[in-house]
Amino acid sequence: MRPASDTTFRLGYYGEGHQKFSITSEVQLGEAMSLVKKGLVTLWVDPHFPKDDGRISVSSGKKRKANPRSANDDEESGKSSYEERLSRLRANHTLPEFKLSCWARMLVNGTHRSEEEPPDLPFFTGKAKGVKLTETETSGRASGQSVDDAAERKIRMRSAVLQQLRVLKALNGDGVLSDDEFLSQKEKLLKELSTL
Repeated sequence: MRPASDTTFRLGYYGEGHQKFSITSEVQLGEAMSLVKKGLVTLWVDPHFPKDDGRISVSSGKKRKANPRSANDDEESGKSSYEERLSRLRANHTLPEFKLSCWARMLVNGTHRSEEEPPDLPFFTGKAKGVKLTETETSGRASGQSVDDAAERKIRMRSAVLQQLRVLKALNGDGVLSDDEFLSQKEKLLKELSTL
């Protein structure tokens, strides 16, 4: 018996719709772990023997049709699915490129399902989480208390920018945004925050 190495097994996960994905890089591992935290993924491990080592395969009793797809096929289908969804989103929506990229990655990962409506997250909507804007704004202020509306608006805008920074950091941590995309968007938000 030999110790396990990266050539004696394949590791992966099942995504939305029972799609089988191989984990062969840090990025794919990050995507799988982000789904594991949400309870949306099942991990799998397959033994992998080189063809020329003369081993005889042992059946567990049930006969199954061999799957001709390899780890590279899984990776390629994941990439092509991402590219297809990204191109459809580009054609139908006018959001910035980095948001479309995140949306496409969420569709592939199974964390969002609609190509028509963007995810209801502050990152996409521009609203702070849990804040619903209404036509008429009500105030719970005491009768003698006055707050400058401009200052209040500034506070809300700063809070929204800080919330967007938190969401960007979470998306970066989950592997949805690359480090370059994260830094680019972070710089834009910090510049906007400094003007408020």
